[in-house]
Amino acid sequence: MKSIKATLTRTRTFKPLVQLDGDLFNGVELTPAQLRWIAQTLIHIAELSDAHLCTGKHYRDATQIYTEVSA
Repeated sequence: MKSIKATLTRTRTFKPLVQLDGDLFNGVELTPAQLRWIAQTLIHIAELSDAHLCTGKHYRDATQIYTEVSA
C-alpha cells in the first residue's frame, strides 16, 4: 500500500511550505492509475497548503497521511 505523509509548515519568511515523506519517493515502480492518484493527492495538498495560515501566535504545523485505497 502506497502512502504520502504531508506536513504543512512554513518558511522562515512565513510562506507556505510542504514536507513530503513516504515510500512513494524511494525508487518505486508505479502504474498509470497510481500516478494519477499521486497527482490528485499532490494537487489536494497544494490547495491545503495555500489555505493554511502561516502566521499568528497560535501557528501550528499540520500533518496528514494519505493512503492509496486499492479498488
